[in-house]
Amino acid sequence: NKNNAILIFCSTNAVFYGNLAPYDESSLPLPINEYGRHKCIAERIVMATNNYLIFRLILLYGWNYHARHNPVTMVIEELKNNKKMYMVKGASYINPLYVKNACEGIISAIKKEKNKEIYHLGGGDIVDRYELAIKTAEIFNLNKELIIPVNDDYYKMLSPRPYNTSYSTLKAQKELDFNAISLYDGLNKMKEEGYEKGII
Repeated sequence: NKNNAILIFCSTNAVFYGNLAPYDESSLPLPINEYGRHKCIAERIVMATNNYLIFRLILLYGWNYHARHNPVTMVIEELKNNKKMYMVKGASYINPLYVKNACEGIISAIKKEKNKEIYHLGGGDIVDRYELAIKTAEIFNLNKELIIPVNDDYYKMLSPRPYNTSYSTLKAQKELDFNAISLYDGLNKMKEEGYEKGII
């Protein structure tokens, strides 16, 4: 506030309960796990500042050069090592977001000098974790027979996961010229980058 700076905060789809998708920026947050509750608290703190932008990102994928695996790089790594994967089918729906696509949306908001706004950034396709893994295997020419579909209760020891927290990105498309690219396009862009960087 002292420096009249804009605070940019990256939030999450986990602020939503998961029963009223697709969620837009006017949807009421109602988290079902501690991670989502902490993000809700953080959002309220951010909105108490004079200048802010909140970007609710959803499951991000892309190459992780110095970080832990994301759901796509994990699939690539496991299938390369011929390991079976047990992926939830029929629950935990999201519209996965290619990380460079997310960056484009954030940079656009900065350049357009947006302020005191919330934007939902997500990809163009709604899938569950099993469908995401299958599509990854197809694009990267890996053995999708190693991907085993399981019910949501297979991972019942983990924190509760919302059923469907997919986004409507219409506001970002209209105000930021955000292009919610398809999962097919995002994975292919990632594949091209992998060849360029010598990762694959």
